[in-house]
Amino acid sequence: MPEYLFSYIKSPAVQNSIEDMHTGTTNQVELNKAAINAVKLPLAPLIEQGRIVSKLDSLFARTKTAREDLYRIPGLIEQYKANLLTKLFSGDNDKKMKLEELVPQTAPIRYGIVQPGEIKDKGIQLIRVCDMMNNIIAWEDLRRVAPEIDKNYSKARVQNDDVLVSVVGTIGRVAIVRGLNEATNIARAVARIRPDKEHVRPEWLLWRLQAEDMQARFQGDAREVARKTLNIGLIKEAEIFVPSVSEQDKMLLQIERAFSKIAVVSKEVRSALKILNRLDEATLFKAFEGKLVPQDPNDETASVLLQRFRL
Repeated sequence: MPEYLFSYIKSPAVQNSIEDMHTGTTNQVELNKAAINAVKLPLAPLIEQGRIVSKLDSLFARTKTAREDLYRIPGLIEQYKANLLTKLFSGDNDKKMKLEELVPQTAPIRYGIVQPGEIKDKGIQLIRVCDMMNNIIAWEDLRRVAPEIDKNYSKARVQNDDVLVSVVGTIGRVAIVRGLNEATNIARAVARIRPDKEHVRPEWLLWRLQAEDMQARFQGDAREVARKTLNIGLIKEAEIFVPSVSEQDKMLLQIERAFSKIAVVSKEVRSALKILNRLDEATLFKAFEGKLVPQDPNDETASVLLQRFRL
């Protein structure tokens, strides 16, 4: 049965040996035809093949349903985060401050290097939008620019606790600089906001800028040129209510407690998906070890089936 053969090809017995069948270069890998032809198929009687396929369909339908349910959870988590931030920041009153009022005069809100030239493996670190992941900087992925190019934009260099916002292409992605250990600049597509810590906690600003109202403003203010772009001037003019530092700390504690619980759920989802993958593999293994469905001595034997093939 085609379905029987298809299931065997998906089984660990074949998948784990596929790497040994590779030929060709790194850029163009092929499976060796002779190696494929040499793969041995555990040929069950035709009627038993039908029972195996039917059982696999039944079991895999269950794991598929479980996966679909699990895949929905990350979306629900993101919606919960958004609702939490909206609720926390919904108490804004009329006494708002512009973002440009929340940074030191010596470090105004600005973007970085317009033309970085050829991205290098040596030189000054450069943070791009793609390096801003999950609210932090993916330091291990950073590329570098020539020192002479960085020198022209030295005032755009970042410090720990700077909050970054993407302003070109992907609009409104936010990250905080932590773990900085050498001179680092930012690309044109990234805006730097250096919070005045006497008035605003960097972590509070990080979450405040991710709240639904601010994200909607960023998206609405962005303009389509060659690429969607958010003007720095519009970021400076954006207004938010800034509570006292003590109130900010209370809000951060609420966020930390809620998000720590969410992190546990996310970890359990990942673990459950891995278990489902192992369960599918184990099911396929049992199927082709003759342990998934009962054998019937009245079935036409595989040897007779092979003899008919030869005829």
